[in-house]
Amino acid sequence: MGHLLFVISPSVSSASSFFVVFKSAIKQIYTSFIKILLTNP
Repeated sequence: MGHLLFVISPSVSSASSFFVVFKSAIKQIYTSFIKILLTNP
């Protein structure tokens, strides 16, 4: 994982866009996980 970061770091724009996509994906997974917990007590 650290090796991949060294490849991405030269292009800051692609790294920041990747971070935004990663953050939105985590938020989607988190909300769906909460929905599953609410529907299945």
